[in-house]
Parts: sequence; structure tokens; C-alpha cells
Amino acid sequence: MPHEQAFTLFFVALGVTVCFLVGTLTFGYLRMVRAHIALVGLFLGSFLVTVAGAEMLGRHYTFPQPALGVHLTLAIATSAGTLFPLATGILRWREQGSLRQHRTAVYAWLVGVVATLGTGVWMLAVGQRTAQSLAGH
Repeated sequence: MPHEQAFTLFFVALGVTVCFLVGTLTFGYLRMVRAHIALVGLFLGSFLVTVAGAEMLGRHYTFPQPALGVHLTLAIATSAGTLFPLATGILRWREQGSLRQHRTAVYAWLVGVVATLGTGVWMLAVGQRTAQSLAGH
């Protein structure tokens, strides 16, 4: 995929994902459970597209090891950590868990999201386009 398309795909998907996340958090806060659950599904789908877009965009760059290592560690941990808000949400929905547990899992996960976004910006700022990408291949 050419750089411009990968760039566009990633940032459009990221924007859509952030919108779905805001909607998910808003409906959860308002205790509109059905809408919250629907938005969780939409968020997860768009999140997968965003990750795929990031991978495609990343192929057009070389990144210094510190930036790449820190970002990938946070990205993998945060992605895997998505299971905690999901699990606590399912338990809450089944009346087997508490809202406090679910909120704590969500807040902790959001810290990871912000850290991952921050290191992603850092990575793009210090990354260099590959010669092949610059040549349009």
C-alpha cells in the first residue's frame, strides 16, 4: 500500500476509533447499557482496523530502537489489557461484578491508551521514511 493511502487509512481509522471510544465512555457513564455495548463492539472493530493501519504505515518508516521498543511494549500491553475492561464489563452486565471494578479497569486501560498514543506520536516524529517508500514503491 502506498504511503499516502496507509497514512490516510491509519489516521481516519484512528479518528473513528477515538469517536467510538468517546461514545462508549459516554454511554457507559450515562448507564445506557445497550448503546454502551453496541459502541464497545464498534470500537473493537475500528480498533482492529487502526492496528492494521498502524502496521501498514509503519512499514514505510524506520524507527530508532528506543522509540520502537517503548511504543511496541505499551501497544501490546494495552491491546492485551483491553480484556480487563471487557471482562469486568461482562461480569457487571451479568451482575457478578461491580461497577467500581469495571471503572478501575477502564481507567487503568485508558492510561495505557494515552501512553501508547503519546509514544506513537514520538515514534512518527523520530522515524525516517524508507528509501523505497520515498520512491513510491
